[in-house]
Amino acid sequence: MLVTNHGVIDFYISALIINFNSSIINIVMLIMFFIFDKYSLNLDQFKKNMDKIQTIKERIFIFLENRGIKKETFYKETGMSSSNFKGAGLKSDLGVDKLAKIVNVYPELKDNENLNWLITGHGKLNLDSDSQKEQQRMDVYREEEHEKLGDLLANLFAQYNTQDKGILFIQSQLSRMEKKYDEAIIKQNKYLEEILSLTKTAVK
Repeated sequence: MLVTNHGVIDFYISALIINFNSSIINIVMLIMFFIFDKYSLNLDQFKKNMDKIQTIKERIFIFLENRGIKKETFYKETGMSSSNFKGAGLKSDLGVDKLAKIVNVYPELKDNENLNWLITGHGKLNLDSDSQKEQQRMDVYREEEHEKLGDLLANLFAQYNTQDKGILFIQSQLSRMEKKYDEAIIKQNKYLEEILSLTKTAVK
């Protein structure tokens, strides 16, 4: 008769339970580690993306650089504090009242294209002078007028060419009719001569 040692069996069962629980704990820890690691990566990527986003203040600096205006001059002309444009302040909101003051000091920014670029970051900064813009508009106008004139001349030439071909066709038809008419006259004259000749012979 086989005698079973209950103490040994209990020991093995306890060991299995501990190993099973340890496996579950290890799996949970791995999942949590993966989640936290992925979250950390996403957070870092989010911070990097946020750092790449230009603020209105940064675009103002781009405008000043393109205009050749020093920052000190900008602070003096607008009454802005330099601390609002440094460090963390550079990423902070500017405020509508301050933005309106800057736009009034630099009227180039009132242009629809430039204002849209300054506020939204969409489009591009265009600092061409009024005379340059007017010259560009005149160049575009002249180019459009030249195209219209070219189209008009092409249409007139096409009409003339069509009319000319029509006239040539009519002239060729008239020439053919005149030729046939002349041939018919010649034949008719021959018939008349033959008839006259036969008449004279019959009289004799």
